[in-house]
Amino acid sequence: MCDELNVVRLTKSDIEWLEEYEIVMEPLAVCLDILQGEKFMYFGYLIPSISQLISQYENMKINKNFKCCRSLVDKTCFNVEKRFETQLTDSFLIIAAISHPFFKTDWIKNDVKREIAINQFKNAVNEFSQSSNVEDDSTPEISSNKNQSDDNVRRVINITLANANCWPQYVKIKHCPQRQVLVAAREPENNNQGPKTGP
Repeated sequence: MCDELNVVRLTKSDIEWLEEYEIVMEPLAVCLDILQGEKFMYFGYLIPSISQLISQYENMKINKNFKCCRSLVDKTCFNVEKRFETQLTDSFLIIAAISHPFFKTDWIKNDVKREIAINQFKNAVNEFSQSSNVEDDSTPEISSNKNQSDDNVRRVINITLANANCWPQYVKIKHCPQRQVLVAAREPENNNQGPKTGP
């Protein structure tokens, strides 16, 4: 084809560079595709997706022997970490990720950070519960039913948090229309159906 177009043929080094470039940029492209989704996209996707992206680049540094694109791996990883440095420690986004049934705490690899994140989630639940109780005081005629409902919600949350350390690891292969990709997602234990997300 190059001869027909009067274009200089690609050399072996050119092909090697293109192959390495594809390997390096694919995780970033996939992550952008996921986060730009128009359906079933929530705040809870951000930190797990970025954390998984950074983890993939860290693994590339260790396990891949790049001849041409080593510096691209280092710079991409550094810039992603720098760009999302604030978001990765934002309590609102951490709580959003933990409360999303697709991720829970599976994306947090550090035990100390996991415990801190769970405590942030518990505090948010307690604050919400306390504010609800204040509102209930002004409407005593419905407070009994609402308190019972709140108790049920807290019971479910406590059971869920008690089992937080037992949730399976999350890095699984998930099908995408264009390609097979690594997604920071949790595989359902008892069936092959994809995880359900709430409205």
